[in-house]
Amino acid sequence: MQHQLGDIINQRYHITDTLGEGAIGITYKARDEVSGVDVAVKSLSLRHSNDWKAIELFEREAKVLANLHHPGIPEYLDYFQVDSPSDRHFHIVQQIAPGESLATLVAQGWHPTELEVRDIAAQMLRILIYLQSLHPPVIHRDIKPQNIIRHPDGQIFLVDFGTIRDTYRQTLTGGSTIIGTYGYMAPEQLLGQAEPATDLYGLGTTLLFLLTHRHPADLPQKRLKIDFRPATDISADFASWLDRMLEPAPEDRFTTAAESLAVLQGKRDIIYPPEPSSHPPAGSKIVFQRTADSLFVDIPPAGGCHPGTFLLGLLAIFCICMTVLCIANMNWFLGIILLGLSIFTGLAFLGIFSDNHTRQLIEINLETVKITWRWDDRESSRFFSRFLQNSDSSVKFNIEDVEMVMIQKVKNGEYYMIYPIIVVGLTNYGFGTHLHPKEQDWLVKQLAFFMGKPYLIQR
Repeated sequence: MQHQLGDIINQRYHITDTLGEGAIGITYKARDEVSGVDVAVKSLSLRHSNDWKAIELFEREAKVLANLHHPGIPEYLDYFQVDSPSDRHFHIVQQIAPGESLATLVAQGWHPTELEVRDIAAQMLRILIYLQSLHPPVIHRDIKPQNIIRHPDGQIFLVDFGTIRDTYRQTLTGGSTIIGTYGYMAPEQLLGQAEPATDLYGLGTTLLFLLTHRHPADLPQKRLKIDFRPATDISADFASWLDRMLEPAPEDRFTTAAESLAVLQGKRDIIYPPEPSSHPPAGSKIVFQRTADSLFVDIPPAGGCHPGTFLLGLLAIFCICMTVLCIANMNWFLGIILLGLSIFTGLAFLGIFSDNHTRQLIEINLETVKITWRWDDRESSRFFSRFLQNSDSSVKFNIEDVEMVMIQKVKNGEYYMIYPIIVVGLTNYGFGTHLHPKEQDWLVKQLAFFMGKPYLIQR
């Protein structure tokens, strides 16, 4: 159960108020009976936690906080566990951040000026510069108005590190858990990924909330990017800076908090990503043609026949022969079973074989996109060429309906299939499954650049 006002935790911390409920645990205001000062005690109940992931995140928060020393981050004081007959409580004790959260201030009617918002941005960026300078860098992953405290004198504090992740651990284990707050978290967090630029997006959406008094998810979007300019009245340079912070693709944002702060303070100009090279990666067989008003991509088939595919074909032939033999001997039961197996293995073989010999064509003009899957008779025998020469399939859609181009990672049994897709509403059109990762990344950038759409590359 939750702690109540008046409870004394660990024979030391006297609870006097509830500060709020964060992503992981409940935070209380308490009086330290030893030092006589007010502290923040964050508590997590083992019995009432959803799963062991919450415990893992809580313990990780304590370990990281113990090594953080910055005036904008409340100082870590203690970590302990308290056992009872029916439960175990985990506790983190920190200095209390004096002031009110940005969310509370806005709810009370506060309308900060552009100068005040810039100052909040600068202070937050200095905190992020510190976090990114650590080894390994620390990513907060849940920057939002509720987690930023503002003192009456204007000082800013960043709290609730319950969703932190260090980049070293993410590199070793891979991202898998979606952590963050809807509207404030960056697009890559939907894929369970996070990097230093992720916190920049969270800061950008938080600043939008201060400027508009509207939840970022309620603001209009244009090509998957928040279209905030009609809803704000800010200087052109600040709008351009904020626009860069809110880029959907992390590689299109500022690379570091230090770079973002330098641009905010006018110490350097915004450097926009260069136009992607029109030359495919070395060794690629992709045919690529781009003009001012059209783009053409010819992705050749993988060709060849994998030994497993060859064995599948032999199995299909064997099943067909056995089916004929069973029917000739009037063994109907076994014949029907083998007939079903013949159809399954035969279709599987043709599907895999045709995928290896299918040429993919992407044709884009200023209005439409057409993707064609064509059987390539230059890579096949005359028999299969005649059998499938009319099996071309294609799909066509408008550029304005395209939301983004991205690399999709789909689990297939124990393995992952990674390939480019064009996202059109609820439909994904995939291509280039056999391409090298460098070719896939290059192609995603080319298509996104020509159509003027955002792209996302996460592996």
